[in-house]
Amino acid sequence: MELVHNKKGDISSYEAVRRISEPIYRSFLKEVSSDTMSINNGLILVPWRPNNYRRQAKLLVYKDTTLKNHLKGVYPNSKLTKKNIWICEDYKGVMLMFFKKTITGIYTQKGLLKLKAKSFEELKSLILEEKERIKTIIDEALNSFIKKHNLIIDGTIDWLRSENWTNNKQISKLPEDFIIDTPDWKKVYKTGFEEKTKKGEEPTEKLIKHISNTLIQEISPEIAESIQLVNPLRALKQKCNSITDIIENKRLVGLLSDKEKKELNSWSFERFGISG
Repeated sequence: MELVHNKKGDISSYEAVRRISEPIYRSFLKEVSSDTMSINNGLILVPWRPNNYRRQAKLLVYKDTTLKNHLKGVYPNSKLTKKNIWICEDYKGVMLMFFKKTITGIYTQKGLLKLKAKSFEELKSLILEEKERIKTIIDEALNSFIKKHNLIIDGTIDWLRSENWTNNKQISKLPEDFIIDTPDWKKVYKTGFEEKTKKGEEPTEKLIKHISNTLIQEISPEIAESIQLVNPLRALKQKCNSITDIIENKRLVGLLSDKEKKELNSWSFERFGISG
């Protein structure tokens, strides 16, 4: 569902959207304990927790002191942090943060979701559908808040950041106390790791790419064959142990862009002493 944000946003009610969308998507998603990506009875199983999904709107007009005093009266549990952020807790299931000229909605999934799919494309669709469901929930909460307090935004609500927890065989082999935090991903829990996105990035793109690469590397040859179109260059590097292997995989080579073909030539020269 695509939401249209007006200067003063009054869109369909949060509860109405939730009643319609949640049963549909929840029929595909099931809460489970920690697990790793796997294949079981022909189904791809992927544990996933969308965490810290944030969408933000910029406020055009407001009176700083007046609004803060108003929010303090309406939301007595809100507090002022060192960064001058007013926090309105649990607004219709979404945490709201007010900071100077922005209002941010934050969604975190309670518990894990296990995605089940017969193909990579079906799995990708489930992830994108859940992302849109979360987007709708956050935007409904933000627009309800904006309308209730007569605020004016610049017409858009944008992704600010997100984290996607999942697990695979390689990560599960790491010590539980092993901690790493990079700009793109982090491992701070005993199991699994989180892909991270920045302002303006779609929340699930890195997750989907990681799943496709994991399937190619670890899980199932027949699944890998069906998703090589996602990343043919990586598939070639995984499959080819000689220049002969590259020649025998002309179909995948034909899927490469000119830039990827140059990279393949450099890679094959470094590894085999001859270009493909």
